[in-house]
Amino acid sequence: MRKYIAENVLLGRNDRGEKYHLSVELVSDERERESVSHEKIKGSQWLSFHGLGVSPRGSIEYERGIFSAGQNYEMLLEITQPAKGFTLETIRKIFGLWQEWHLSDMKSHCAHQDEAVAWDKVAPCPLTGYKAGSAWLTKPLPAEIVEQVSALVMRERVSA
Repeated sequence: MRKYIAENVLLGRNDRGEKYHLSVELVSDERERESVSHEKIKGSQWLSFHGLGVSPRGSIEYERGIFSAGQNYEMLLEITQPAKGFTLETIRKIFGLWQEWHLSDMKSHCAHQDEAVAWDKVAPCPLTGYKAGSAWLTKPLPAEIVEQVSALVMRERVSA
């Protein structure tokens, strides 16, 4: 099941006038999965973040001027003019949550492995022998994170 928390919300503009829009989906399913702690869990949720960079005269409604789409979270750091309801601090928080929680159902490393080391170079898990990259592991998504993301991205709608 997929549910939008935010759909094409304008976060702001950079110094060139380029606009940055964000969509966030909460996705869930009931399949059995293995967590990053090697526990079997049935049913899980994860967040899917998606950004759109739009030229100053472009429009997402008419699909014109879109020059960047997808996992372009670094563009958030280029925003200098936040949209109504947002601050640069709020945008930095969204950036951090995007990096930490995007597709948390697809982790290559377990909790006992160093994520900074490439999956093909990291030592097997000292507890289970799990080899990084041999399966997708799920990092359980706390309800507080969903609430935090919702509160941050819904500011625009509440204050508009």
